[in-house]
Amino acid sequence: MRHWTPEERQQQAELIHGWKPWKRSTGPKTEAGKSRAAKNAKTKHGMRSKAWTALTRALRGQRHWLKDVGAKHEISIQETHEKK
Repeated sequence: MRHWTPEERQQQAELIHGWKPWKRSTGPKTEAGKSRAAKNAKTKHGMRSKAWTALTRALRGQRHWLKDVGAKHEISIQETHEKK
């Protein structure tokens, strides 16, 4: 990661204030673009993100494994949870 000196930071701020990129940043204009942008919250950092999907997949696998082990030893997952 780059470490800016106070002078570099000031110079960059002045350049950006001259460009004013926020005035041209309007977001999606077409319906397809708006639809795609609306999905960002779910797919990039929400309940459908890669990390969340990997976690739920791992937990699902663990749950199936526990059921198999419980069946072999005649133990119900519900029973062990209710005893606590």
